[in-house]
Amino acid sequence: MTAAVHSRDDSSACADRYNLLLGQAKASLLKGDRDTAIDSLVAAKVQLRRCQELEERNSSAPVGIALNNALSVSIE
Repeated sequence: MTAAVHSRDDSSACADRYNLLLGQAKASLLKGDRDTAIDSLVAAKVQLRRCQELEERNSSAPVGIALNNALSVSIE
């Protein structure tokens, strides 16, 4: 498995986990279980941060290239 495929799998799994937590929160609200809904929403927030960090790590090379290109521009 290539690194690109592996990172897509990780991103997909991360998003799946986030969506699952949101679904659990919604189901808990429908049952009237606010405490569990809040717990699921807090866990989803943490998961969202993990997903964002994963995306940042997976896209660090293009960002570095873009920054290097921006630094090479001369200001007169």
